[in-house]
Amino acid sequence: MKFNELIYENEFGNQYSVSRLQYFVSDFELVHEDGRTFKIDTAFYVDGLVPETLSLKTDLQIPFGNYTAIRFVFGLDEARNTNGAYPNSPENNMEWPIPLGGGYHYMKLEGKVAAGEVQNNFQAHTGPTNGNQNYIEISLDGSLFFVDNPQALLVIGMDINKWWNNPNMLDLNEITMVMGNQAIQEKLRANGRDVFHIEPLIGIH
Repeated sequence: MKFNELIYENEFGNQYSVSRLQYFVSDFELVHEDGRTFKIDTAFYVDGLVPETLSLKTDLQIPFGNYTAIRFVFGLDEARNTNGAYPNSPENNMEWPIPLGGGYHYMKLEGKVAAGEVQNNFQAHTGPTNGNQNYIEISLDGSLFFVDNPQALLVIGMDINKWWNNPNMLDLNEITMVMGNQAIQEKLRANGRDVFHIEPLIGIH
């Protein structure tokens, strides 16, 4: 992904750039072909501009074999998303305003959108607006991959454009000051269900 370059275009026709992409993912679950599940019971902070946050590591000993699905939470569920849970930087920079429910942002996705001769800012900030739980349960079922060594690597990609396109087509000029807008939060939550995918030809190996 390239930052600060006006090179992206969504289905609405917005030409835009991305300057910030920060988010939490948590509670991973791998599903073995025999039906067993293996849980990674933790949360990870990701910053697209900080390479060391892009590799999520676990000490869990994952059995070798074929896997048919991976599931996780985009954001933090209500049990994890409590005030003061992340007192240190950079995670504490994700705090969600207490008047809007407290806890932490799920995501900060920001950039600029072309509007004629000027560029406007957009800020897709998602979180628990007024106590509404807007985290997303991601399920990549049918994502076949295998583990055959202790240093297994699974590469998961995010398609930024899908945040704006399906099932709700969004105009980025209207994606600003949305933290208290539950209607927009619900549209982003619906769109976010299919933004992730396992990168082809890599998988776990």
